[in-house]
Amino acid sequence: DQDVFFGSILQGLREESGAEVTLLGTLKRAGGMLGPPVNDIQWERFDWLILLEIFDEEYIAAIQKASPLPVVVVDYDPQKVQIDHVVQDNYGAGQATEYLLKLGHKRIEHVGEPPPQPQRQHVDSAWQVRRRGWEEAMRSAGLDPAPFFLQLPGRGSGGSAEHMQQVLKQPLAQRPTAFFGAGDDIVVQMMRVAQDAGVKVPQEMSFIGFGDSQAAAVVRPSITTFRALVIEMGRWAWRRLKSLRDGADRTPHRHVIPVKMIERESCAPPPKP
Repeated sequence: DQDVFFGSILQGLREESGAEVTLLGTLKRAGGMLGPPVNDIQWERFDWLILLEIFDEEYIAAIQKASPLPVVVVDYDPQKVQIDHVVQDNYGAGQATEYLLKLGHKRIEHVGEPPPQPQRQHVDSAWQVRRRGWEEAMRSAGLDPAPFFLQLPGRGSGGSAEHMQQVLKQPLAQRPTAFFGAGDDIVVQMMRVAQDAGVKVPQEMSFIGFGDSQAAAVVRPSITTFRALVIEMGRWAWRRLKSLRDGADRTPHRHVIPVKMIERESCAPPPKP
């Protein structure tokens, strides 16, 4: 699904620009995700630069300072660096919690990334904002979100299946009745464990994901999720780069791609006590 996500962004770039796109790659380290060493980039080979899936503000700042080219960041929301960037409306996914609340759920668990920690430089801004949308929707309903947050060790679904096994050991009156995962892969894993244990979905547990992955549409029950027109991220990035090259105002722009809730089969009112 990540390949589809990246492919859609690159497709948008190509369709809008008609240009060739060279990928320099992303490197992982303990503190973050970044591209090639700044001093190794042969700037003369390129006309513009897009940072895709770079989760490291120090690296972004270094690129911004060194680059003689226009730069746009895609799929990351810098908090300290003022730079042009485009993201999905991750906060809009807080609608997931509001939707579950309207169905009658009160014990709604979010599975994702915790607030930034001093020792962690790598922060997934998208997951951070999805968590905040869930927290604020819970608080607005007079509910304490703290007991219903699951911190995963990293981006992806690792640990979610094991967590569901622990959830199923809880008394029925205490366990969550609904789950909002920061990504569809998380929901697929947790829902599968619940169903293998005999839990009826959505009659006994409801699930909402994010990303509208291929798996979300084909598993049974199919998963309610959020979809963004990801190709527009690539299109906007090119339009902004072109305008910068043509002398537009260089005040950094933040562009947000709307998300749409895709209602499927994985949600229902909570079971009666």
